[in-house]
Amino acid sequence: MSSRSKPKRLNTIGKKTWVRIWETLEAEGRAESTDPIIVETVAYLFQLYAEYTEKIKELGSVMEYTNKGGQTNLVKNPLAIEIPKIIEQIRKLLAELALTPASRKRLQEQLTENAGDDFENF
Repeated sequence: MSSRSKPKRLNTIGKKTWVRIWETLEAEGRAESTDPIIVETVAYLFQLYAEYTEKIKELGSVMEYTNKGGQTNLVKNPLAIEIPKIIEQIRKLLAELALTPASRKRLQEQLTENAGDDFENF
């Protein structure tokens, strides 16, 4: 278990993500005093990613939208638009933590192993 305490603002998914990242940093000797905010941000972003994918599964990838004129159209779920942005932010922040490419790959695989199944089912 990590020597640092998990941020209280994160939900269960966020806290598990935080622990995985922090333990990886500690194992590589890369846990710096300035890193907790980056790790917390990555954990929060992954938490959002998980919540958004769950909502998309629930609501669908397209939604009905009724404009001011009363016409109804199908539009892309706004959450689906945000997911690639979140993934890109996570990648950039993981790079800032100076993890080796192999560690980043392993960490990304760990984080997305369950989410990948959900996305495939979606």
